[in-house]
Amino acid sequence: MAGSSNHCLVGLNGTVIDETKHMLVLQTAKGPRWIPKQGSTLLVGGQYVSGEELRGRLHERLTGP
Repeated sequence: MAGSSNHCLVGLNGTVIDETKHMLVLQTAKGPRWIPKQGSTLLVGGQYVSGEELRGRLHERLTGP
């Protein structure tokens, strides 16, 4: 996690294993953590990704409104 409105999540490392409309599930060394998409910035493959860009369900993001 590169940034978050919840400062406890900043610096958290792991792999995204699931997602819901508003949350990401991140597998960390200490187990799964539920991360809100809103207010979060992820560092993925050297690129910053705003959680706002990931809001909604995957199939909704792929097909559009």
